[in-house]
Amino acid sequence: MNTTYLPLQTDKLATLAQSAPAGRVSRRNAMNMFVSVATAVAVPVEAEAGKIRGDNHYAANVRLLELERQIAEAEAAAIRAGAIFSKSEEVMFAWKRHNPKPQHREVTIREVRWDGSEVVYGTESYRSYMKAVDEANADLAAAVAEHCEVLKFWNERHCIARTNCRYAEREAEFNRLINESDALRMEAAAIPASTVEDLRCKARMLSEADLNCVPDGLAESIITDLQAWPTEATA
Repeated sequence: MNTTYLPLQTDKLATLAQSAPAGRVSRRNAMNMFVSVATAVAVPVEAEAGKIRGDNHYAANVRLLELERQIAEAEAAAIRAGAIFSKSEEVMFAWKRHNPKPQHREVTIREVRWDGSEVVYGTESYRSYMKAVDEANADLAAAVAEHCEVLKFWNERHCIARTNCRYAEREAEFNRLINESDALRMEAAAIPASTVEDLRCKARMLSEADLNCVPDGLAESIITDLQAWPTEATA
């Protein structure tokens, strides 16, 4: 196999992923494409890289392997927790459909004509003006008070409904597991890949992930690792 093309392809994809516009979608699309072929590009040059890197070339970093295992466990748990949380979401969606949030009734705000004299805060003129505004808009004040009372009652029932379906508890557990996976991936991103197996291990950590939902760090670290790959390994 002619391996002279491989480093050129690696550089091309890495440049594409790094120079993509800052927009989240276009940048991630470039990174998705890069990560999907990153290890494939590295595989044909294993033998040559092994000559440079020595006998440890095929051994993945022990910590990366442990992080991969922990990520798999956390994501499996997140899938289970997500399924449970979705049931609470369905319950609350149905509750809100049958108990719509109260809306403030429309009230016309009436302007108050003044005699043209300056209204300075704290003065008797100011107090007189504000009293006239309040009297002219008594219906508005009543509507606000009415809405606050109805909304308070709705919020109380909404809180009870959330508690009954364990919404907050299940949401917190789901988010905890997602955040745990993200933290583990960012830890893996900070470990430089020194072997092809390290690269494969990092790629596997993203293989089942939605790259639109996980931090960029791990995918970007694969790009950085390949750009730092010895040119002798692919010459």
